[in-house]
Amino acid sequence: MSNLTHFLPQIPEPDTLTLLTGTRETTCTFLLHHFLANAINEGLEVFFVLFSRTLDEHVIAMRKWGINITKQDNFHYVDGFSTLFAPNARNFKLHATNGKNTIRTVFQPLVDKLQLAKSEGLRVITILEDVDVLLGAKALDTSQLSSAVFELSKLSSRFVLNITVSTSLPQQISFAHQINNLATRCISCRPLPSGTTRRITGLLRLTRGSLYAKHAVDTEDDIEVLYEVMESGAKLVPKGEVSLQI
Repeated sequence: MSNLTHFLPQIPEPDTLTLLTGTRETTCTFLLHHFLANAINEGLEVFFVLFSRTLDEHVIAMRKWGINITKQDNFHYVDGFSTLFAPNARNFKLHATNGKNTIRTVFQPLVDKLQLAKSEGLRVITILEDVDVLLGAKALDTSQLSSAVFELSKLSSRFVLNITVSTSLPQQISFAHQINNLATRCISCRPLPSGTTRRITGLLRLTRGSLYAKHAVDTEDDIEVLYEVMESGAKLVPKGEVSLQI
């Protein structure tokens, strides 16, 4: 049974940016789904922007959380995946085609939706899935993408994004450092130093971001736990209790 809410808030606090970082071996998709599921259940207007997976993949995953996201009136998605990998697949998509793009061309569909929601006084959360894919696709450079995230975060009272980092991905590392300067909370997932262990996926670390003091989020300075990804969430295990899980 998932116990993520013992260590993490169900949804981020208002006026916060939550940065999630993972690796190719330890992705943080389950954290995106954690915030997505709880935000939908809490009645927030959820704007989900996809870059590395199709909506169908997330629909299947979210059914294991007991939610059919396609049936939720407060769920909205922007399709960046099709533009990058299947340009003719959908009519509604982001425009990410060359290095000259700006926030207004790449994210215009999202900007329009967020501005409308803000004008109506709605409670909004924006979740960007694997937005660093734009760096690999050379749609935006690191500075442009960081500026885009900053501008978008001002239109959404709660903002969550994930980045895949690796020593072989220097642009992503630089981008993660820049976003950390905008973040209130940072959650990282990484492999165990000793390698794979049965029933333990990796290490999850929760830290305060650079803007923690400004928003006074109720978060411990530094928490690190072991975790096991499950079909609908994850089981988090304090390090001292790992022997009970192996």
